[in-house]
Amino acid sequence: MQKRIFLTFVILLIIGVSITGILSFSLFKITVPELESIPNMEIMLIKYQAISILSGLTVSLLLGFRYIKKVTDPIKQLTSITKKISTGNYRQRIHSRTDDELDELSENFNTMSIKLENTIDELQESNTKMKAILTSMLNGVIALDNSKQIILVNPAAEEMFGVQEKEVRGKHILESIRNDDLSKIVRTLVNESKTLESEIEIFNPEYKVLSFHSNLIRLNNDPTRILGMVIILQDVTKIRKLENMRKEFVANVSHELKTPLTSIKGFVETLKEGAAENSAIRDKFLGIIDIEASRLTSLIQDLLTLSEIENENNLVSQEDIDINKSIDRTLKLLNEIANQKNIILENKIQEDIPHIKGNRSWFKQMIINLVDNGIKYTPDGGKVKIEAYNDDVNVYIKVSDTGIGIEEEHLSRLFERFYTVDKARSKQVGGTGLGLAIVKHIVLSFKGNIDVESKIGKGTKFIVSIPIDKSVDIN
Repeated sequence: MQKRIFLTFVILLIIGVSITGILSFSLFKITVPELESIPNMEIMLIKYQAISILSGLTVSLLLGFRYIKKVTDPIKQLTSITKKISTGNYRQRIHSRTDDELDELSENFNTMSIKLENTIDELQESNTKMKAILTSMLNGVIALDNSKQIILVNPAAEEMFGVQEKEVRGKHILESIRNDDLSKIVRTLVNESKTLESEIEIFNPEYKVLSFHSNLIRLNNDPTRILGMVIILQDVTKIRKLENMRKEFVANVSHELKTPLTSIKGFVETLKEGAAENSAIRDKFLGIIDIEASRLTSLIQDLLTLSEIENENNLVSQEDIDINKSIDRTLKLLNEIANQKNIILENKIQEDIPHIKGNRSWFKQMIINLVDNGIKYTPDGGKVKIEAYNDDVNVYIKVSDTGIGIEEEHLSRLFERFYTVDKARSKQVGGTGLGLAIVKHIVLSFKGNIDVESKIGKGTKFIVSIPIDKSVDIN
């Protein structure tokens, strides 16, 4: 473009000077016919031509510069705006009034710039929406290109695998996320190029079970061409844990029900075969049957209680509970059992302790289970103490005993259904393995928390904390 402008300028200059010289010389000859008779005419003519050339050169320069400016200014403006647009400033426009091809070029450029701006705005809006969706998703999302290199990792997937998108973007998935199950699945995808559903286990940063679903991304006009894939990961750890707990629960219930029933059936058959004629044997067997029947009744009652609490946890009746009176009445019911083992029940309850709201019968059941548990596992002549006090936030109920104690490795599992530290001893004292599980669910119904502390040979302490409801009148 610059060469063309320069060439045009030179041509205009030559033409202007030539025309000016010719016109000047012709005019001079016409006005001065005695040209040849004038002395020093050649010198005068040269001077006159020089003046004419300089005049023509001046006029040509003025016209040329004006023409060049008219052409170059819009081009410079176009160049400047193009650079600004390349940096992301899409709102730039050219303001040209040349009334020629450059004006048309400017209009076309502005139209293109407007369309580009609209397209970029739409893409940014779409990207913002997609990012918001991916960020809010509970499921993990990983996008790969056809080389299995990571394009995108949403926050849920980052948390699942303990990685950061900025650190793994552009890397191969097997290089970034090291997991044997994932490696096998990705290799299968590479070889077979198909959608796949499976489950994988991860152990870092913590153990999780993830449901894996992959979806291939294909080119619209060529379905055989795969552009990449999207991997959807759902954390099913809790679901699998609940399924395993349900299986264990069914197995434990079956075993716990079968054991006393088998025992009862065996002794009944023995009695039917003639053992009933011996009064000593008959009384012994009937006593065992009575114990097993009581155990079976207790087990069924605990199962029903646990089921009731679990099913109504969100619909708990909100009754006013006087902690002092409720604990005092409950301990009176347990005095006879404690006296049989010469165990002292010590009651140490703060007199002005606030009332709480919840299910009264469940609160009573919680106290019974905790105190009864202490009595069962405390040797004769020991002590079970119950304390109740509060601070500005919670009411605390503490049940401690001087029993045999529990090893630390068992403490975290004490509140699981049917979990017993010593199955033989639990059976001996009439435990069902559900008492503390019931306590835990009752505490949760009060939106509270329960902790346990224990030392072998010194005893065990359960601490229940229940939030104070400010709307309850202490009186």
